[in-house]
Amino acid sequence: MTDDVLARLEAEEAREKGDADAMEVIRILADERAALVARAEELTAELKDVGQRIRDIEENKLVTALDAVGMDSFTLDNGMTFTLDRELHMSIPKKNTDECARWLTIHQYGDIVSREVRVKFGAGEENEFVEFAKVLDHTKACGRYETTRSMHTGRVKSLFKGLLDEGKDVPLKLFGGYLRRYVNIKTK
Repeated sequence: MTDDVLARLEAEEAREKGDADAMEVIRILADERAALVARAEELTAELKDVGQRIRDIEENKLVTALDAVGMDSFTLDNGMTFTLDRELHMSIPKKNTDECARWLTIHQYGDIVSREVRVKFGAGEENEFVEFAKVLDHTKACGRYETTRSMHTGRVKSLFKGLLDEGKDVPLKLFGGYLRRYVNIKTK
């Protein structure tokens, strides 16, 4: 029996030592992870800063330099090509939808404006619904309709790109648009 007790005590001591060793490994791994997370955060911030500096060169400094000498593009001896380019961004504000639709219609581009008439009928108004289906104008007079105009931003953007390429003025601000000028850089 004494051998049993001694064996159990030795087993318990070995397990406690093993637990302590395992806890030390866990602590070391936790510290290593924390250090790697901190380093990843530093690198992410540094990468963001470098990206902003690259964007500043492409969208501001090189654009200004090319404008100053009146050049749209140039190529270095190593074959690297710099070309002044522009990109139209647009997001039509909901509050400007009717005014945008009017502008497009007045300028003969009304075909890209979608128009919708919605009529609402309540429960038990089947007869009114049937009459509406027969005589749209009469139902309009009842004031049960609403109209909306909309335009697909991609179609307006495409139209405006073409007009800008032709040198025509378009109300970019009204349509929530702006031109981003930048230098496109290609390496050989």
